[in-house]
Amino acid sequence: MQTTEPILEAMRRQPFLPFQIHMRGGRVHEVRSRDFIAVSPTGKSAVLVKMDGLEIINVRLISELVVPGLEVSPPAHEGGKAENTQVTPAAN
Repeated sequence: MQTTEPILEAMRRQPFLPFQIHMRGGRVHEVRSRDFIAVSPTGKSAVLVKMDGLEIINVRLISELVVPGLEVSPPAHEGGKAENTQVTPAAN
């Protein structure tokens, strides 16, 4: 992921919908409330508040951001309705 914009959009969504941050290494972070995530001023990292403490993630290592249950129109070549919103970053 090149920017934090998809994270900021998910955080600002009204009403808020929990979302998942999928990392390139296969880990998935659940964000259940906008109160449990913060983005650094530089946009290079994000801080997640978890039950066992804080976790700092490198935004460049995010492979996708998924909002389960949010129906959106998929790209024209797919047709129909999508079950998830997926934001996939541009290749480095």
